[in-house]
Amino acid sequence: MRILHTSDWHLGSSLGGVPRAPEHVRFLDWLTGTVNEQEADLLVIAGDVFDHANPSADALKTWYRFLVGLQETSLRQVVVVAGNHDSPARLEAPREVLDAIDVRVVGTFDGSDASRSRLLCPVPAADGGVDAVVLALPYVHEYRLGIRTAGLDPVSIARLYRDRFSELYTDLADEAERRWPGAPLIATGHLTCEGAAADDYPVPIHSVGSVGALPDSIFDRRIRYAALGHVHRSMRVGTGPAWYSGSPIALRLGEQEQARVVLRVDLEPNVGRTLTPVAIEVPAFRRLVPLRGSLEAVAAGLTDLTWDEPLAPLVHVGLELPRRQPEVVAELRRLHEEIWADTADRPLLVQIRQEIDAAPEGTAGEAEHRPPLAGLDPESVFRLLCDSRGEEADAALLGAFRSLLQGDS
Repeated sequence: MRILHTSDWHLGSSLGGVPRAPEHVRFLDWLTGTVNEQEADLLVIAGDVFDHANPSADALKTWYRFLVGLQETSLRQVVVVAGNHDSPARLEAPREVLDAIDVRVVGTFDGSDASRSRLLCPVPAADGGVDAVVLALPYVHEYRLGIRTAGLDPVSIARLYRDRFSELYTDLADEAERRWPGAPLIATGHLTCEGAAADDYPVPIHSVGSVGALPDSIFDRRIRYAALGHVHRSMRVGTGPAWYSGSPIALRLGEQEQARVVLRVDLEPNVGRTLTPVAIEVPAFRRLVPLRGSLEAVAAGLTDLTWDEPLAPLVHVGLELPRRQPEVVAELRRLHEEIWADTADRPLLVQIRQEIDAAPEGTAGEAEHRPPLAGLDPESVFRLLCDSRGEEADAALLGAFRSLLQGDS
């Protein structure tokens, strides 16, 4: 049986106000074709299908269009689990319809026996038997595992996390073996394991920031392969059966340093215990380009920018300046429009930061000339914050801030 493992799509995400939908649509079309080319039997999506718990209509349309397209492929089954960005209830809402087309969606685990049973997804064989069982574990909040950290030191908390996750995977493996004796076990998980760095995921989960990450020992020894999500870099966890596929498109500037991949796993029932996947590289549909230097140097970089990808680059700008110059952002945007005036498919500016040289020794800093914080209204504080971070407080950003300030949703 051939398995494809992917995760962390974040449908509906944007960068600097630029939607990533064009890249996601191209990726999903590529993935549908790859399923057929690879003659895959099982597709595992290990969480964070969407970027927001309440995805847009366009993101949902993209998702359902993809699932419908899979009906014409070689797949026998699709297994999807929720990540920390997904709404479990929303992901599971059309469960009966998706079950009818062999798409198994697991959004929640509340600790009950009924919920635990739903985590077991047998993959049917051609002869009516079961070729494998997926222990489809979604993102699980520690509260659901009975973890209470009040009064415990970090070492005890880390041990508690390790023990609870280990017990859960072992209990699932026991139940799968009881119901389908001899069937190979595949697991999923949406969590942070050892080897991941802080830059590998958008937000920490499971108290990772304070007690570290989970070891590969949490995965029961009977598990042949564990398809993980949450970490955006493709990597193996220790020396065990667990792998991260990483996100299929570079969602942030640093993520494009590693090729984006989908992992292929060939399950041979009588060969070895753990499985080593093969990385299938996802085509780059768009580049994220950093440009740093003076206004003139950045403008020259924009003028000389070329690309081979089907979509124009998204540009992150770092303007190196001797002091804050509020007008320089508007000037760069004017130059950008002028340079690409006759081109419809132009590079897009997604971030402009002012990177200020340190004040010469013996000179007073800007902070000394700012009015006391107590004398400023909230909008003035917000403008100062934007200025300190090199962000342009334009009309759209100020409008959003005023809306929040007034309690609007």
